[in-house]
Amino acid sequence: VYHLLQVPRGGEYRLTLADGPDVWLNSDSRLRYPVYFRSGQRRVYLEGEAYFQVRRDTLHPFIVEATDRLSIEVLGTGFNVQAYPEEKEIYTTLNRGSVKVCHGQQEVGLQPDQQAVYSLAGGPIEIHPVKASRVSAWKDGQFLFEEDELETILLRLGRWYNLDIFYADPEVKGFHFTGDLEKYEDYTLIFKMLEKATKIK
Repeated sequence: VYHLLQVPRGGEYRLTLADGPDVWLNSDSRLRYPVYFRSGQRRVYLEGEAYFQVRRDTLHPFIVEATDRLSIEVLGTGFNVQAYPEEKEIYTTLNRGSVKVCHGQQEVGLQPDQQAVYSLAGGPIEIHPVKASRVSAWKDGQFLFEEDELETILLRLGRWYNLDIFYADPEVKGFHFTGDLEKYEDYTLIFKMLEKATKIK
């Protein structure tokens, strides 16, 4: 028997699963998980973004199935998964511990402050160095951007503030922005900051 937890745009939620793992769900995300984990593997299903904190248990590995395209196997760790179906890539970012990211015959291991990127169009899983605490800062009430494209930024802001974004000039989607923004501020203040930094109205 499974629960399905759906977090709407503009929302967030934290829960503790039956045997102890803590999960922070970001806006516009869905998590399907069993009422009780049976012996052996512990498996949950994610669409959207979530941060997981899992205590080490070598006899009962914890597995996250991301949009039914990617499996992340965990022994004990803190990590972030971003797997929105409408986006082009799935990101797995490791804060501490170790995880194994699998797709078909591909299998890669991550060390802390590494990010695995899987393209939904196919191809190998890529690993990049990142500052993991910046990626998961959303659960602590912050947006931290570092040379991110405006399209990506506004997609995230749109989920949190329940906004639909329209571009009069599609070329501005590729503009880049670096900055730290408080998550709970009035979104008009964030847009004013973006306007000053990018000269975009």
